Order: sequence, then C-alpha cells, then structure tokens
Amino acid sequence: MAQAETTISGDRRLYARKSSGLVRTIGVFGAMVFGVHCISLSSSGLIPYSWVAGVWPGSSIIGVLTVAMILCLFHAYTYAAIGATMPRSAADYTLASRTLSAPLAFAASWTLVIFSAMVAGALIAWIPSSALPTLMQTMGIVFNNQGFLDFAAWSQSATGIIVIGTICTIITFVTMILPTRTILRILEVGFFLGLLAWVVIYFQLGTAAPDAFPAAWDKFMGAGSYASRIELAKQNGMVINPNVAVMTLAGLIMGFWIFYGYYIPTFFAGEVKQAETTLIAGAGLR
Repeated sequence: MAQAETTISGDRRLYARKSSGLVRTIGVFGAMVFGVHCISLSSSGLIPYSWVAGVWPGSSIIGVLTVAMILCLFHAYTYAAIGATMPRSAADYTLASRTLSAPLAFAASWTLVIFSAMVAGALIAWIPSSALPTLMQTMGIVFNNQGFLDFAAWSQSATGIIVIGTICTIITFVTMILPTRTILRILEVGFFLGLLAWVVIYFQLGTAAPDAFPAAWDKFMGAGSYASRIELAKQNGMVINPNVAVMTLAGLIMGFWIFYGYYIPTFFAGEVKQAETTLIAGAGLR
C-alpha cells in the first residue's frame, strides 16, 4: 500500500491506470475514422450542395466550408485537449465535474445524450425519407425501371419509414455491441467506400461537358426545366448575393452542423492509445 501511494504521489498521471478493464485499441487513424463517420461523408457531405446553396445562393461553397472549418478547429482542439487531460470514458463529464460542478456537469452531459439520441433518430428517419428515395428515383429514371420508382415512393410513406427505420435501428444496435476492434474494421471499410463514392462523383462532374448538366437536369425534371429554374426562383424571391459577409455568416451558422461529430472520440478517450497525442492528431486530420 505504501509503495502504491508513493507511486501515485511520484507520478501524477493518475489516469494511465488500467483498472477500468477498457482496452486502448484506438489509434490516430481509428480516432480520425470515428470522427469522420460522426461528421458523415453522406449527410454532411450533401449539406453544402443543398441547404447552403439554397439558403445563400451566390455564396462560395468553398468559402463557406473554409470559414466553418477554421471556427470548428478551435472547438475540436478544445475537446481534444479535454480528452488528453482526462483520458477516460466521458472525459468531458469527468473534467467538468472535478473542476466546475458535478450537478452542472451531469446536467450538461445528460442533455448532450438526449440531443445525440434525437440526432441519431433523425438520421435514421432521413434514410427512408430522403436518402433511399433519391437513390431509387435516380436509378429508376436512368434505367427506366418502374420497380425502383415504386420502391422510392413506398420508402417515403409512413409504413416505409417505420419498416426501414426499424431495420436500420436494429442494425445500429447490433453494431454498437460488437467488440471495439470489429467496430473499427467496419468503420474503416465504410470510410474508404465513402471516399471512393466522392471520388466517383467528382470525377463525373469534372469530366462531363458543360452542356451535360442542363441535359441531365431536363431528363429528370422535364424538358426546358433547367432554363427556367433560376428565373422562376428569382420571381419567387431568391436573391443571389456573392457578398463575403454573407458567405461568412453562412459559415458561422452552418459550420457546426456540417462538421458536427468531430469531437465524439473525446467521449471514449479511455479506449484511445496515448490519448494525450492521439486525440489532438486525430482532430487535426479530421
């Protein structure tokens, strides 16, 4: 006992102990992959091309993302520092309860849990209500397949959302209870598949002729739709404003939502190898 007390007093790194039973299996790449998936290459990847472009027409998407990234870097570093200071599970709660107030820390942590559950539920509902219909409608039009179009319509119905949402919820639950190493492998496969999908998208956009997009738009939306779309939007109140201040405002408002999730690895800092450096490095890579 005396030797243990001497060791503790001589080495202040109290949170390096292994008595919790958790195995530190997540390295820099694993922490980055976790963060990228929490940001989401799919839903958050589409936000700049839908909400940002629709709400702030004329603003530079690259500019909006740059402003958002700079602001989020400060928040990401703060959470990475919290995880490095308290390399335990629920690092934010542990630090706040010991430095500020335990009741306040519990209230903040519990509120985040509720909010995260709402976000997860909304994303699961987004799959049958938006993601699948968009995919199946596109495939149905391209391949002239009525079955795909019917499935897209069904997935948006109340029955489709409940059935597909329930299946996605069960898959999510089963995945969550798997060992950490298995979850890492699944996320790594998804990470590379997501990157490959974006490479294909940008390759198609970069190699297509300038007049290919209007023709493709008219194929989906009807002949002459592309030529009249912008004028119709202006008639209904759309104002194109490339002002830098407006672009900055868009980055301020949408930044956290676009990059939401990059700080999640801090919550399981107890399973991160050398959390003092891994979390900060992973935050920078994200």
